[in-house]
Amino acid sequence: MSDTSKVVFGRRGFLKGLSIAPLAFSPLVTASRAMANNGVKPRLVVIALAHGLGGRDCATGTETNFTFKPWLSPLNPIKKHVTLIDGLMGAWWGNAHSSSYAHLLTGNNDPNAKTKTGKYSSLPRNPSIDVLLEKALGQGVLPVQRLNVGKGTAVGSFYKSICYNENLKPLDMLGAVDTNNLLLKNLTNSNSNTAAQNLALKRKHILDELNKDIIALRGRISPAERNKLDQHLDAIKQSVVNLGLNGGVSTGNACVKPQPFTQSGSPHEFYLDQQLKHLKTIFSCNLTQLAVMWVPEGGASSGIATVPFPWKDSTGANRKGIIKCGKNSFHTCVAHYNGVPDMELCYKGSVQWFLGKIAKFAQELDQITEANGKTMLENTIIVLTGEVGSGQHEVIRKPYILIGGSGAPKMRTGRYIKPASRTLPHSGAKKTWTTPDGKYDYIGKTPVSSFSELDLLLELSEIMGVPGGLKNFGMSYMINTKAKIGLT
Repeated sequence: MSDTSKVVFGRRGFLKGLSIAPLAFSPLVTASRAMANNGVKPRLVVIALAHGLGGRDCATGTETNFTFKPWLSPLNPIKKHVTLIDGLMGAWWGNAHSSSYAHLLTGNNDPNAKTKTGKYSSLPRNPSIDVLLEKALGQGVLPVQRLNVGKGTAVGSFYKSICYNENLKPLDMLGAVDTNNLLLKNLTNSNSNTAAQNLALKRKHILDELNKDIIALRGRISPAERNKLDQHLDAIKQSVVNLGLNGGVSTGNACVKPQPFTQSGSPHEFYLDQQLKHLKTIFSCNLTQLAVMWVPEGGASSGIATVPFPWKDSTGANRKGIIKCGKNSFHTCVAHYNGVPDMELCYKGSVQWFLGKIAKFAQELDQITEANGKTMLENTIIVLTGEVGSGQHEVIRKPYILIGGSGAPKMRTGRYIKPASRTLPHSGAKKTWTTPDGKYDYIGKTPVSSFSELDLLLELSEIMGVPGGLKNFGMSYMINTKAKIGLT
């Protein structure tokens, strides 16, 4: 066998071999446009809101002719881009908070974890979908961006984490300050200062020197490997431009370097706004296909309790912010409304405020046209969810809101999907469902959805480019093997 036939290229190893990795790869910035020569790829961002999206029965009407309930009204301007699923079966073990965090993106949590470990209330049994999609679509080339709505980075814990790696360890979620600093560090503008311009020239010189070696190498390899090499080089050229390694960023007017910021007003609202801006930058500069953002309740001095969101009480009077009570917490005074009308109206007012922010973000993405002629919103699937469906621990029929996806993902949007109910296998008058994880008594509960969160995750993985969807993922007994939700 000749030396020529032994030269075989893989994208990740190739980039590292050219020493571009130290220049381009960081916890946030990467050469994700290595996929660019295959056209615009679908993007997926999951945004999880603590205490959910307001509960089930969130619209009326038919699949294509429907009306949002009041707390979803901010979605009206982007209704044609919305797929509302009302709703999906989630995890019910434990108190439906901690257990559902672990289940949300893994579809597989161990309800007996605390008994086994004596410490944690719930543990996943497989990695989260973001980790598995990253691996399936090109690990090291398309790193997931995991953001937290807060000033600081949320350190992964087994109590309130939603992303887990292949070792089933919880992953950190970058706070707004760290996200901003990384973008400022790794994205350069053409009007950068002298030091930055010198660094760009140095990097360009390195690339020029590498290019000389590559030209010599092309003459030693077979036509098939030469074609693969050229594809990798095209990807690198695009990445060099995207990442500013040639002295500037040029992926269209949408890729704009963020500005340093100083927090003002409500911390929760400020950092939510900042992280949505960062998501726009991350997508506009082609830095990833995959992102997850966690929106926690936060503390009394930093969370949703600091936001003067508007709402109307049961008398029709205009109110602002959370209802005050002894503990003065959103969790106790609002989310767990327990049939108290004003508490429920306050809770749904907070959801309405949040969806207003998301709708504005979606409209901004819809103003950016991409190479396939579709808008960034149409090429992106925004999945809105929560660890529970409402503050009442709704887990049997959790609402899900999907925005975008009619472009590269080829989804059918502008739809209201209300899955039929199903009767779970049971024994006895109490309708106790015996599962491999134990018994669950669902008598008197909301009619169980015919689809689960796991069904949605599997269908999304297929849309994102995994043939047939992820395998060996989630609790198999929760999968609907007879039908799909039907997003495409």
